[in-house]
Amino acid sequence: MTSEVLLVERRDHVALLTMNRPESLNAMSQELVAEMHSTLDTIAGEFPEIRVVVLTGSGRGFCAGTDMKAIADSVGRKSSPRAAGEPRPRNIGDLGPRLRTMPQPVIAAVNGVAVGAGFALVLAADLRIASDQARFAGIFVNRSLPPDGASSYTLATIVGPTVAAEVLYTGRIYDAEWAGRVGLVNSVVGPEQLLTDALALADEIASKPPIAIRVTKELMHHTAPQLSEIVELEMASLGELSPTEDYREAISSFMEKRPPTFHGR
Repeated sequence: MTSEVLLVERRDHVALLTMNRPESLNAMSQELVAEMHSTLDTIAGEFPEIRVVVLTGSGRGFCAGTDMKAIADSVGRKSSPRAAGEPRPRNIGDLGPRLRTMPQPVIAAVNGVAVGAGFALVLAADLRIASDQARFAGIFVNRSLPPDGASSYTLATIVGPTVAAEVLYTGRIYDAEWAGRVGLVNSVVGPEQLLTDALALADEIASKPPIAIRVTKELMHHTAPQLSEIVELEMASLGELSPTEDYREAISSFMEKRPPTFHGR
């Protein structure tokens, strides 16, 4: 299950997944997205032998969201329409619902920056431990994009609607101390302690009856809407935003490292 962009290590009943594109702060390429989906499917099928998943990133970042260079290269390019009845290919936004629906609890060990789609992965995890070097941002609005990965729903369920509105409307970057204060993460530790604590928590959960843990996870998410439905709404919003001048300006200004100017068209 190991590739160059996603490292998978099995430790008894725990699977440690490490996103491995450190040169880009583990920004999500198409290859990494595909590897994540494939690996999560495999791990879900190995329950109860694998009972807990720990997700982290290599280097200084947890995940810097979508690979913006790939987005910049695709701006203005038309994709081939799907045939009638053909299912939509799974993409980065579908990773959040996948983490929520797999039978194993997922622990996010947030070692560094977690923004955009990377932030959505953190929100989709069942438990979150952050290094004091971690940084969090729902930067979608800064790119003239809607939230993805079902984060338009999951963020509010974790920190409440008022804090969620501030995060998603401003696109600000927040530190680990803030994340601990608002309840976004379970604990904040030093970088050298992060994986030790995350794996210790995983081992503790893995020692419990696995079927009881699976059923408990299902019950905890039972009253929530299907996150796949939230993702479809987010994708529809993306279809509304991606043809706009503001969207093209957001991408261009990011690549050119200059402040954007938006005109609402």
